[in-house]
Amino acid sequence: MNPSKVFFLTVFVFFLSLLLSSFFFYPHFLFPPYLVLVAFVFIYNIIENHRNLDGLFTAVLAGFFVDIFSSGMPVGFYMLLFFIFAYLIKLMQKKYVGISVFS
Repeated sequence: MNPSKVFFLTVFVFFLSLLLSSFFFYPHFLFPPYLVLVAFVFIYNIIENHRNLDGLFTAVLAGFFVDIFSSGMPVGFYMLLFFIFAYLIKLMQKKYVGISVFS
C-alpha cells in the first residue's frame, strides 16, 4: 500500500467522521451518520480489485473513527463490524463477480 494513499485515506475518513459526528446528529436526520461511512466503505470495496487489501484497511479505519466518535458500544465493535462487512464484499467479488472497475 502506498504511504501517500494511506495518508489521504486516513485524513479523508477522519474529517468525514468528524463532520458526521459534529454536524449531523441522529435525531435531526432520518438515518444514523455512520451509515455514510458504511456507504463509503461499500463503494470503495466495490470499485477496488478484490486482491488489494486497501478496502479492508479503509473499513478498519472507518470503524475505528466511528468507535472513537460514538458512544454506547464497546471500543472495537464497529471496527470489527466494518472489517467483516468489507471482507464479505471481497469474498463475494472473488467468488461470484471477479470484476472490478479499477483492475
